[in-house]
Amino acid sequence: MNNEQTSVKIFPLINQNDFVSEDSYFHKVFDNGITDEIRIYLLDGDDYAFIKGEVDTSPLIRIIGGEGKDTFIDESKVNGYFLSITPFKKAEAKTEFYDCDDETIFLKGSGTNINTERLTNPINNNEKYEPTQKDRGHSWGFLPEAGYSTTDGVIIGGMFDLFSYNFRKVPYEYLQRLRFIYAFLPKSYKLEYFGEFIDVLGSTDLVIDIVNSELSFTNYFGFGNENAFDRYLYRDKYYWLEQKLVFINPQIRYNFDEKTSLSLGFFYEFNNSKLRNEELIDSFPHNNYGIGNLQHAGLNFKFLFDSREHEFYPKAGRYINISGSYFNELLDTRDNYLRAEFDFRNYIPFKLPFETTLALRSSGGKVWGKFPFYHAMFIGGEENVRAYTRKRFSGDTSISLQSEVRVKLLKNKILVKGDLGMHLFAETGRVFAANQISDNWHPSFGVGIWASSVNRIFVFSLTYAYGTDEQNIYFDTRMVF
Repeated sequence: MNNEQTSVKIFPLINQNDFVSEDSYFHKVFDNGITDEIRIYLLDGDDYAFIKGEVDTSPLIRIIGGEGKDTFIDESKVNGYFLSITPFKKAEAKTEFYDCDDETIFLKGSGTNINTERLTNPINNNEKYEPTQKDRGHSWGFLPEAGYSTTDGVIIGGMFDLFSYNFRKVPYEYLQRLRFIYAFLPKSYKLEYFGEFIDVLGSTDLVIDIVNSELSFTNYFGFGNENAFDRYLYRDKYYWLEQKLVFINPQIRYNFDEKTSLSLGFFYEFNNSKLRNEELIDSFPHNNYGIGNLQHAGLNFKFLFDSREHEFYPKAGRYINISGSYFNELLDTRDNYLRAEFDFRNYIPFKLPFETTLALRSSGGKVWGKFPFYHAMFIGGEENVRAYTRKRFSGDTSISLQSEVRVKLLKNKILVKGDLGMHLFAETGRVFAANQISDNWHPSFGVGIWASSVNRIFVFSLTYAYGTDEQNIYFDTRMVF
């Protein structure tokens, strides 16, 4: 009608050439000031949809066809400008037609988009008229985090999630997540932003990772697979490393299906590293490369396959993560180098006679080229070989093998319903250093208890890990892997 109002009318179809009548089934005038979007479902039968008018502002009009021979005609125009900020006039795309029938007729206008994607029909009326998948609005949530480790002491934090839902955006239009944790022993923090914007271009998503952290490194034990550990020196902070990290990584992600994706992106990284005893870096083959302020930039990729049935406590499924980063000879990077990593996991459920999950994991990586010490491959800590302090061993190449048996012992019916159980694990790992010959593997064994509730959204685990010359305790709000 005009910039302030949009009129929607539904008429009986007289014949294929005449669908205009004064006897309308439905007529409503929408206020453009409070209307962002209008969705019209044609349902079954042979239908005509006709849009006309020229305005400067308009809500988005979506018309969704059904079974039958439908005709979509767009003679409307919403005046706009190229990229919204340039002085070049270009009609805005404010009309969306949806129909996958081969006999459907589309007559496009200057701002028409056509979607012929074929969707699965609802299996029942509940799914058809009351779908569980949201298609409008927002929601947010907060998940607290708490933990403990011998390395970091008490850890507290939380995660805020903001979800936006829109038409045919599965599982959501976007997720924006802000996570903060603070470790009391090193008095350091980690702040993360994660943004996931679905189907920005076709089936391609935009993913943004931003990290500001003082917890990536808190100690450095030297380069190689034979690093000695002295608990008295450790308590006196002989190995102390202070590092500040800023990492920015926008990526484009292509989804092959619901479980498989490939991400490509570029990154910027800033590191400020101060080592209390710089003689610890004498074993590093590239001298003191990594000490002080350094900036890096490059390209990265990630291939992900994830069929796990739960994120925090998986009982079945597989997880494959293969990633790589190319550091270009820009900024403070002395030479081009490449890092590649893998993470393979398999979860096998069975009864023994208790409900049991066997969790298996293999992970590692390799660096090619001349790299700063903090971009070596590491093992040790909660990420892999748990009996040893975080990032205890470093080299050009790393590998770790982990196996864990998780047994549900009983159901908790007090206050909050959930499960209680225990876990036993055995794992080992090592690094390979170009300037060192070593046959040692670093075994780690342990036991723990866990509890879960609210469909495993809340998971608590307490773990004791024992190794050759170290032992560590962890408390987490999820299973480690």
